Amino acid sequence: MLFLDSHVEFAKRAYCSIEDDNIYTVSRDTTKGDIYGVQPIYSTTLAPNSRKDSLLVHDPDVFSGGGTVTKKR
Repeated sequence: MLFLDSHVEFAKRAYCSIEDDNIYTVSRDTTKGDIYGVQPIYSTTLAPNSRKDSLLVHDPDVFSGGGTVTKKR
């Protein structure tokens, strides 16, 4: 995980950020992190729900130009 202060940590579990917030879910609370949260629905405006909500984001597989990215596995 890369943090905003530029340090990197290897995490073995999803509850590894501020207040043990799950990095794969969006907080249900707009003022703090949420240990359970809800599964996010991808959109171009996907963002954490509050200052203390940690959310893992990634580049989309489909870009606005209509092309797709082929990932080698």
